[in-house]
Amino acid sequence: MVLNTALDQSYVLAQSPVDGALYASVRDGGTYMVLKSDDGGRTWEIANDDFTSAVIAIVPSDTEAGVVFVATAATFFKSMDGGTTFTTIANAPTGDSITALDVAVFSGHYLAVIGTNNGGSSGIGVYYWDETQPFNNLYPVGTTSFGLPVIALAMAPTFATDRAVVAVGVNTGVSTVVKVNVNGGAWGATVADTVIGSGADATGADIAFPSDFNVMTNPIYFVAITDANDGGLWRLIGNSPTNVDASALTSNVDISGSFNANTANILVGRTDGTVRKSTNAGFSFSAVTLRSSNGATAFVLFDKDYAANKKAYVLNVGGANGAFNVTIDGMSYFNQWSLINDTIGEDFDNDLAIASNGDMFMITNNNNLWRYFGGVWERIAVGIAEDMVRVSPNYATDKAVFLAEESSANALRVSTTNGNKFDAMSSAPGSITGGADAVRSLLVLSNSTVVVGSNAGIITTNTSAYWWVESSPFGANYVVSDIRMAANGELLAAAYNNTTDTIAVAYSTDNGQTWTTLKFANSTAMATFATGGGTTNFALVTPAADYSATNRAVFASGYATGGDTDIFRMTNGVSTAWTALTTNQTDVGYSGLVTMPAAGNADEGTGVVYGIDYDGIGDTLSRIKGNATVDEATNDLGFDHRDQSKIDLWVYNGKLWTINGNGIIMTYTPALDVAAPAVTATAVTPTSFTVSWDAFKVGADTLASILGAGFVDYRVVVNTVAQTNYYTAANGPGIIVNGSNAVTNTAGTSVAVTGLTSNVVYYVSLWVAEDFAVVSGTYPVTSFRASVSVGTPPEIPTWTPHLSPVHGAQGVALTSTFAWDAVPGATSYEFRITEGTTLPTGAWTPVANNFYAPATALKAGTTYTWQVRAISNTGTGAEVTSVFRTADAATPPVTVTQTSPGNITLTVPASETPGYIWIIIGVGGLLTILVIVLIVRTRRVV
Repeated sequence: MVLNTALDQSYVLAQSPVDGALYASVRDGGTYMVLKSDDGGRTWEIANDDFTSAVIAIVPSDTEAGVVFVATAATFFKSMDGGTTFTTIANAPTGDSITALDVAVFSGHYLAVIGTNNGGSSGIGVYYWDETQPFNNLYPVGTTSFGLPVIALAMAPTFATDRAVVAVGVNTGVSTVVKVNVNGGAWGATVADTVIGSGADATGADIAFPSDFNVMTNPIYFVAITDANDGGLWRLIGNSPTNVDASALTSNVDISGSFNANTANILVGRTDGTVRKSTNAGFSFSAVTLRSSNGATAFVLFDKDYAANKKAYVLNVGGANGAFNVTIDGMSYFNQWSLINDTIGEDFDNDLAIASNGDMFMITNNNNLWRYFGGVWERIAVGIAEDMVRVSPNYATDKAVFLAEESSANALRVSTTNGNKFDAMSSAPGSITGGADAVRSLLVLSNSTVVVGSNAGIITTNTSAYWWVESSPFGANYVVSDIRMAANGELLAAAYNNTTDTIAVAYSTDNGQTWTTLKFANSTAMATFATGGGTTNFALVTPAADYSATNRAVFASGYATGGDTDIFRMTNGVSTAWTALTTNQTDVGYSGLVTMPAAGNADEGTGVVYGIDYDGIGDTLSRIKGNATVDEATNDLGFDHRDQSKIDLWVYNGKLWTINGNGIIMTYTPALDVAAPAVTATAVTPTSFTVSWDAFKVGADTLASILGAGFVDYRVVVNTVAQTNYYTAANGPGIIVNGSNAVTNTAGTSVAVTGLTSNVVYYVSLWVAEDFAVVSGTYPVTSFRASVSVGTPPEIPTWTPHLSPVHGAQGVALTSTFAWDAVPGATSYEFRITEGTTLPTGAWTPVANNFYAPATALKAGTTYTWQVRAISNTGTGAEVTSVFRTADAATPPVTVTQTSPGNITLTVPASETPGYIWIIIGVGGLLTILVIVLIVRTRRVV
């Protein structure tokens, strides 16, 4: 628990020396409980609330984490689980009530000492419990009885060696007595009894030891006593007492450090909620300044590692303004971390400032100032007069925080200690050059430079308010109610005329020393626009995302009672009028206006403007993409703020920040302030294609995983006219998606588009949308547009009967011209051919007409496959394929060339001619005659 308005009393505060866990005994109405904090008091949980009476003592173990001993007036308990469950150890002696408890380890086991009110007949007063003995054992401490009602006791830090116990008792009607017991001997035998005061009886006491205490050699310790006559913090040296910080209200004490070295730090809590401190072993004391207290007892405690971390605690609960207070700087400042008695959601004038390093300051109910520091919130001021908080742009180094009260002429207050301490500036705004002016707006430029908007103009100082420069760029009757800084360092101021209900804007290029009003194109007059009627109460301005010295584009708005003020846009020296942007607001206007950069485009603009509705009626947050003329409703984003609360908007670390109706800071990550994923079109036919895109991501996460299943979809618009804005006149004319005039909402990453016309160029626009904003009469939050153009091809013609050469042709001439029927709508063709019967895979050859003659002759006797396709303005048609064979090559004629043989010389020997030679000659002659006869007698067949 951080806030708690029901805690009405606290009883004790303790810390485990082992794990640092904090324990507190409190009462919440009629419930008594032990609280536990495992984070140094930032947050608390109820460890146990089963007690029937108050827990008056809590003692965590010195050696075991989670072991805690507690006592009520009737019972002594032990917990082994950090206080979640307790086991009864012993009950108070008959007729007595337990008033004090301490526990230590002795010889390896726990011993406890218990003080009682000595109401029984025994008169013992102080008992010990031994863990090794049977259940419910209680034995007297010492060989003699303490003999007095006990109001405090403690085991010495040296108990493990000397068993020293110190107890404070009341000698009723006489005095307060402090006694020491060593090693179980007689009380007062080693260190004599100390008698303090006389007369009134002490009602409470506490004991603290410095680190160098030793009962034999250095018996110096401190006792806090609540006593009307003799109350205060007493330093005891042996049995010699000195009241070092007298007060009848002194209640409890804690100490850290050595006494003899004068390094002991001491905290003293009082019954009225105040705290005292000493940093010199108690030789002097001063008041501790708490942010607030409630008059209940303040319980003090040094952290177990105080020497290193400088942390200390003050528990002060029991009514309004109570809290658990913490210092982290050695007691210089105590801030309220938790158990804070406050309700922060009832004040309409909440304000927030976010520093460059992530620290935040917020003014809440009852004008309390809170700081977010080190990852947690703490209250650092209560009941301040101011209702405006600002931080320096250089806060990370100069730690400057400013406070101002709207409509007040008081001096600003500034802190250079990150809000721990505030001091008034040397003069009120404008008071050096004239009368002080009421603050209506404030911009901080450094720890010494501020710009103040007032009822009369703009006042600037760069000398920590030792001198002010005044400017009145708007003229009479204009109230400057908003000042902002653009990304290029120029300043913008918005003002409203309290007589004519018009709004104007001025800019400064020299940190507010001089100002120039925005003007329309070709005009020297101040550019103004009128609010929606009624009485104007304030004006707002924010620079466009692409604002620069050459493009002073701004957005402005305001609030008018009885009117309805839109958001307006203009560019200095370019616009001829302020352009009113249509919004879903039905009320009086805006109380906050900011611009966030975005990955936009030329069509939709480069940034996003957010406006927060003043009345909180209907759509409370408007979102406008830079060039859009209509806002997107964000009423389903979970934001809700109070009616008629001047809540602003802030931008930090890529997020939008605001405060809701319960005073709770809310953030919104504008995941859609980017372009949609790249979109492509595939499977294109004359009447259809498929639109595909990647899943939209924010970093490595999909938007669906961030927002949840079913809360994101994609809007696909297909049109013959490019739609550049999602909110164009019922989403634009002639949209065709799946045969209907509609937008496709899909959670997938592709959509088939059918019912198209062939030979037409279509424009595909894609937006990512947060689906839960799709409500009748409102507009979903969308990304910037992604787009692609797609041309459907002409219908596939039937060409085959009219191809030349025809399909299957044989003996085709080697120098043939290829021809085909012209295709309607075709602007050219493409041709390719390959040898064989497989389909061509080579490059296409552009062809201007419906015929083509290859430059190279074909091969004879070869089979060819060729293709042709038509090209139109919208795409490429399907190819037509044909196969043919060329003519075989002709057989060449045979040419015989006769050559003369060489000269042959024969030498015939001189001899007779044989007789048989003549026989051969005779036979040869006869055969020749026969052949001639046969030829003559043969008849030709006709």
